[in-house]
Amino acid sequence: EAACERLRRLAVPDRIAIGISEQAVGAEIPAVLARLAAAHPGVVIALRIEPSRAVEASFERGELDVAIIRRLAPGRSGEVLREDGFGWFAAPRLIRRPEEALPLVSLMPDCWLRQHGMAALDRAGLAWREAFIGGGMAAVQAAVAGGLGISPLAARLAPAGTVDVGREWDLPDLGSSCVVLRSQVATPGANAFVRELAAAFRAG
Repeated sequence: EAACERLRRLAVPDRIAIGISEQAVGAEIPAVLARLAAAHPGVVIALRIEPSRAVEASFERGELDVAIIRRLAPGRSGEVLREDGFGWFAAPRLIRRPEEALPLVSLMPDCWLRQHGMAALDRAGLAWREAFIGGGMAAVQAAVAGGLGISPLAARLAPAGTVDVGREWDLPDLGSSCVVLRSQVATPGANAFVRELAAAFRAG
């Protein structure tokens, strides 16, 4: 009975609910999920990808076991996995027209990076207009790559072939942000799962 109880404590739960910020998801996610599934074949991974605020709110409500979010500062809770620099990314063919408002590509209105970028432009006294609002990061990346406008993005999430035009266009510096892990798993087995996930984000 003691041995069985120890095995139960070490076991990974049958299901782990994970929330990842859209601003933290990179191209490596399919490979990460494949590795986790291979290492823990009995685990159902319930994954949701949403804006950081929505992910953290779900975690606070107890709906998620693990949350990976992006913050401008580390904050009081969570483990910092990585720090990423931001830039203003655009397709190389997009031309800066000083007499026109900057065309801005961003996520939904509740995205804090969208708000951060808009506030930075306002403080710099630069006129801007909304050119595209994407319902997800894939839509934003497609719009930027298609030349619809500029977007404030972590450099590692910028679409292939796009460039940071911030310095050339005299745009305000956006600084950097942290990718933060929050976890409320309890068993050693579940913690091992989370550590593998965290290592993948650090390496990314």
